[in-house]
Amino acid sequence: MIHSPRGKTWLLAAGFVSSAMALFHIGIVVVGEPAYRHFGGASFAERAAAGSWGPAAMLLIIASVFALFAFYGFAGARLGPRPPFLRTGLILISLLYGVHGLFVVPELVARLLHRASGMPSNLGVDAIFLAMAVPYVVGTVMAWPDLSEAL
Repeated sequence: MIHSPRGKTWLLAAGFVSSAMALFHIGIVVVGEPAYRHFGGASFAERAAAGSWGPAAMLLIIASVFALFAFYGFAGARLGPRPPFLRTGLILISLLYGVHGLFVVPELVARLLHRASGMPSNLGVDAIFLAMAVPYVVGTVMAWPDLSEAL
């Protein structure tokens, strides 16, 4: 009997949230200047309006990173080929999302005290990254034995 790897559901969710972020960034590129402006990139919008490919290139690189993270999440759930350093990759992705997400704490404290946080962050974005870290962390911990190179 083939058993479903532990943590598969969590790692599938991890792959889906990273895929959604990749598609979100591609969508911004497709929509163009109004999307840059709406999502806080006034300088991006101005550069795009001037005909620069820089903003689109940067967002497509970011989308590619999110797609790579999605690939690792799906691979951890045994959906597709196994990438090199699967365990290490899942740990690094968890840390990147988690550390970025933890910037929500000083931002919340500053807002509760009605002060500027001094952090180069955005409460909503930080909360999203913290939420994105959860399926990677939980899935990686649960699936750890099934993620070994020997399998």
